Amino acid sequence: MRVGESGKVYAEDIDGDALDHLAKRCRRWGLANVEAIRGDVSDPKLPEGELDLIFVISAYHHFDDPVALLGKARAALKPGGRLAIGEWLRATPPGKVEEQMMAAGYRLEKLDTSLEKNNLYLYIFRKALPE
Repeated sequence: MRVGESGKVYAEDIDGDALDHLAKRCRRWGLANVEAIRGDVSDPKLPEGELDLIFVISAYHHFDDPVALLGKARAALKPGGRLAIGEWLRATPPGKVEEQMMAAGYRLEKLDTSLEKNNLYLYIFRKALPE
């Protein structure tokens, strides 16, 4: 994704070795606008109100409690920010992702099934409005 010269990418993971590897690659490629954040299984520790997009690819099915984790991540989104989840159909049934993210305080904006032949769906969510 392109964020421009003034943009920033927060790369969050619970695996410190993976983040160290990422930091080395960013230094090698001259990417100064990537910040690694070590979260934990229940809190991604993302900066509050700073993100336009949270993108989760091929990881959702590894989350112990996606409702708690991504519910906590909501605070990191700016107003109008989005959560995008790319998830394998064999790993998590489509209805389950939407149901869980509704419980985490999101509403489905779009379900992209164009990669269904590859067994991947892309879900785009926004924060649900308070009731």
